[in-house]
Amino acid sequence: MPGARTTLALALALILCAAAFDAVSLYVPGVALALLAAGALAWVESTTRTVRLERARGPASVVEGDTYVARLLVRKGALPLLGELRDTLLDRPLPVRLGPGARVEPLTVEARFGRRGRHRIGAAKLLVRDPLSLRARELQSDEGGELVVLPRIEPVLAGGGGRAGLGRRGLD
Repeated sequence: MPGARTTLALALALILCAAAFDAVSLYVPGVALALLAAGALAWVESTTRTVRLERARGPASVVEGDTYVARLLVRKGALPLLGELRDTLLDRPLPVRLGPGARVEPLTVEARFGRRGRHRIGAAKLLVRDPLSLRARELQSDEGGELVVLPRIEPVLAGGGGRAGLGRRGLD
């Protein structure tokens, strides 16, 4: 997908062609593309100045197969936010769309760990972009730390008729 620089280069080429060939009709799309690229650049830069991505500390351990819930907070300014959240706990990016009214938006990410042991929870990343995806910038949260996935412990139930079901009297 073309970026803001490519769009600005195309706008400049159209304006130069309009001036060189005295084609007045090329000024309109050239100026429109330049304004579009400048607007996208201004949108993303001013939005990322006020947006913060924070990761709340989750539990230090979880039993394998259980759900680990990670909480993220997106703090933003007055401008609408359009982007996607990328996290090591997610299978695919999560779209984030916040209107001009909301200032703090809590996001919840749920994950399951199939194998036990230590797992490093990396930083979450928020890709902020304009509606046409001409310009994008990435913001990063703090590291999530380490998570210990404990083995699942299942109770042993005594079945009827087996040796496991025998009490002390059966061993005499």
